[in-house]
Amino acid sequence: MSTQLTQIAKGLFVLVLVTGCTAPVFEITDNKIETGTEAPVTSEQVKTAILDAGKGLNMKMVATKPGEIQGTYQGGSYTAVVAIPYTKQTYGIHYKSSTNLKYDGNKIHKKYNTFVNNLDVAIRRELSKITKVTQPQRAEEPTTMGGLMNWIRSVGGSDEPKDKPAADSPKEKTK
Repeated sequence: MSTQLTQIAKGLFVLVLVTGCTAPVFEITDNKIETGTEAPVTSEQVKTAILDAGKGLNMKMVATKPGEIQGTYQGGSYTAVVAIPYTKQTYGIHYKSSTNLKYDGNKIHKKYNTFVNNLDVAIRRELSKITKVTQPQRAEEPTTMGGLMNWIRSVGGSDEPKDKPAADSPKEKTK
């Protein structure tokens, strides 16, 4: 009986490990490019910014057709390939293929989402150099408990109850 319980516990542990590594695929669609009062950017400038961002992350970047770049990242035993469509007003990052990232059609290893987020940050940084305007960060939907807490904080929420006084504020006197 004890051996059977041990085997069940081991099976549950492995299940938790496997499912804990994946999250919904993070994609960016039509992320707006802010230009401020400066002259609008050209498609060629956006293309250059995306190529430079990817190269800065050691990605292989290839312009596959007008208005789209394919980015390939290889890290250890895994590979992630994304399509990056762009115009002079927007860009996106979309899943294309992967190896060894546990993609099941809806979910993928969390490393992929980190990779997409890093690419988005790099693209925004390169666009900011061109436009002289800080590019807004896309609001990412939370896919983990830590992501949920960060999302709550980013939208002005708190994980502290509203009726609990702050540690440095005096407590109200009761009558």
